[in-house]
Amino acid sequence: MGFPKFKFDSNDERLSIFARAIALPVRVSILKILATNKSWVSNDAFDNLILTPITRDRHLRALMDTGLINQIHMKGIVYYKIDRENIQELIESYMLLFDLLKEE
Repeated sequence: MGFPKFKFDSNDERLSIFARAIALPVRVSILKILATNKSWVSNDAFDNLILTPITRDRHLRALMDTGLINQIHMKGIVYYKIDRENIQELIESYMLLFDLLKEE
């Protein structure tokens, strides 16, 4: 006899995935860099983070997989930009959660 399976709300799943994606300080730093740039940026924008290219790309991939950032390729260069629409939806969902959690 096991525990009954519980089906989680898809929005709860999305918030959890987002929380895991930004749980590392390096990813928060990447998001800050992208948030301060209104246009597409290349890998050069992340040079101050002192990451190996493999590590940098792994963190960028994790942020892309969660829909927080977008990527394009132009003339052999990869560019990144924050997905402000997805970020805004997540902020609104978190605000609803925080409203439930705060004390009256």
